[in-house]
Amino acid sequence: RWEADYDGKGAAAMISARNFKAVNDVLGHAAGDRYLKRLGVIARVEINRLRKLGYSVEEPVRVGGKEFLIVGRDAAEAARLVEKKFASKLESGAVL
Repeated sequence: RWEADYDGKGAAAMISARNFKAVNDVLGHAAGDRYLKRLGVIARVEINRLRKLGYSVEEPVRVGGKEFLIVGRDAAEAARLVEKKFASKLESGAVL
């Protein structure tokens, strides 16, 4: 389905949650779970915003322990922008 939707011109990009190990080690597993869930929400909101702007990407999915996968024609640029959003939210303290 994905290849057909993007005429074989798709891409995939991974984003790794920064500081996850530190959050998990210092604040505990419950805080680590909240951290990952919050990052998932941030990723979905940012991807939806990008899609409204015309970016060709699918909903992000969490794969592995702390990684998020983005697929679509504009996956690389979308991943860069999502990672930038993660960083700004982390700096503002809006993640935990």
